[in-house]
Amino acid sequence: MLLRNKILWEGGIFASIPKSEYSLSNESVDYGIMIKERKKHVKKRKNIMDVNFEYYKIFYYVAKYHNFTKAAQALNNSQPNITRAMNWIDFAVVSTPAEVDSPLKQIMLMPFQEILVGGTTFTALGSQELSLREVKNYPMISLGRETMTYKFYNSVFLSNGLDLSPDTEAATADQILPLVKCELGLAFLPQPMAVPSLLKKEIVQIPLKDEIPERQICLVYDSQHPMGAAARELKNTILLGHV
Repeated sequence: MLLRNKILWEGGIFASIPKSEYSLSNESVDYGIMIKERKKHVKKRKNIMDVNFEYYKIFYYVAKYHNFTKAAQALNNSQPNITRAMNWIDFAVVSTPAEVDSPLKQIMLMPFQEILVGGTTFTALGSQELSLREVKNYPMISLGRETMTYKFYNSVFLSNGLDLSPDTEAATADQILPLVKCELGLAFLPQPMAVPSLLKKEIVQIPLKDEIPERQICLVYDSQHPMGAAARELKNTILLGHV
């Protein structure tokens, strides 16, 4: 049973994908290409990743409207494409904040804290304590505007009367660290992801005066959507590992 399906972990998404479903067409987003590209990188992904928002939007709107046609209209897509995509989305592992409405259910897996880091050019800032307003004086690197992480930090900045306007936007979380090492700016990273480079003195942590709220890794699934055997076993394994 496990050999019949492939399980992918990419940017926060677990999906049970029948081999026959690797080629999908889409007027606005080619999910077939997205899946193939993710297969190339899946073995390299070892750190906390941000959800690919395109996947999560399909999952979210189908669950919200419980209707493929209405979900397709909300996503400006075709109903057949949304139906095909939903055939392989079993559950998502995402970082908060996550939009979760019935019939979606959310299970918290683990908390994590993000820290502000910069390349060695910014070593002097490591002995200072910056406010978010002062951080705005430096070039910033962040994930794209379509991601939950961007929405999270935009909310944090807005709550301090500031606008988040990064100079560089990365497509995935694992692209941010190399950009920081290349001295392109400051960035917020999950602490576990930053620690190895901090120990090697490849980057520096910059203390903040303002508190960054703790985030959570959570598992989101549709309680009314039957789950494939492979995905169900993987889900149970994940949950057992975080009891």
